[in-house]
Amino acid sequence: MAYNILVVDSDQAFATILKEGLETNGNCRVTLTQSGSDALESVVERPFDLVIVDMGLQGVKPVTLVKAIREAKPAMRLMLIPLFGQQIPAELRELKIQGFLPKPFFVGDLPRLVGEALNIETPASSAPSTPELKVAAPPPSDVKPATPVKESLAPPAPTAAPAPPVTGEPQVEKAPPPPAPPPPEAPSFSPAVLARLQAKEQQIAQLLKSLNREVRAESIMVTLGTQLIAFAGLLSREQAAKLAKLVADSTDAAAQMATFLGEPSARFEQSMHEGAEYRMYSLSVGEGLVLSLALSSDTPLGTLRYRARQTAEELLELMP
Repeated sequence: MAYNILVVDSDQAFATILKEGLETNGNCRVTLTQSGSDALESVVERPFDLVIVDMGLQGVKPVTLVKAIREAKPAMRLMLIPLFGQQIPAELRELKIQGFLPKPFFVGDLPRLVGEALNIETPASSAPSTPELKVAAPPPSDVKPATPVKESLAPPAPTAAPAPPVTGEPQVEKAPPPPAPPPPEAPSFSPAVLARLQAKEQQIAQLLKSLNREVRAESIMVTLGTQLIAFAGLLSREQAAKLAKLVADSTDAAAQMATFLGEPSARFEQSMHEGAEYRMYSLSVGEGLVLSLALSSDTPLGTLRYRARQTAEELLELMP
């Protein structure tokens, strides 16, 4: 059985991501609308199983729309998307709401969350599980080792070195050979790649400026390792270069964590550092190439991810 779902959200990018996530399993048909009047008209004319309303809806008070839907269809199942970091308004708590979809969310959690709102059983979340850390189990208490061994934290007592043979000649103690130097680390990119990207700095900067017209970031950067390739926003080149080095350190630390956790690609595709006022979002474009945005936390997360991916695809077309 396919469930008909209406998503009411003025953020087209986020709504598109939500639609794709819901329709992945094949048991949902999703209709999108960006206006409250169209949403109410659709609810009256069509038999939806669930209506999902974003509380950040523009052009109409979401509280008014939710109340109107409930009045028009008392049995209609409703699911709300709260504003980031905020609670549902008190006047809506008296209404019967079947579910909530907080931002940000994992696409793998959608079947469970929507299934609960529809009151249907769904498979477990498809979010990746953490790797199992195997620890050797101690022997059972009723089994004793054949030979008792006493363990001590103290280092073993030194043993006497064998006496040198008597040859009549003085013995010369040989110094241990020096340790072999560690192998040099291979760079994740070649100087030729860096040079070709730097030659396209103006084209890349235009892409970043186009992105910035939509997200209004403090800084948008494309970096290759610690090298700043291009940037846009309010920061100076010197400030952007300093931030680029911090991004490189963060990316390297994330790669080490990914390796430790057994991530197949040995890296995380995205990373997010979030504070009360600002977000720092980074997206891996290719080997060593990273697109990073420092911007206000008011920017919808769905819009941020959607537009960053679009810009990353345009960057790949420019890469040598």
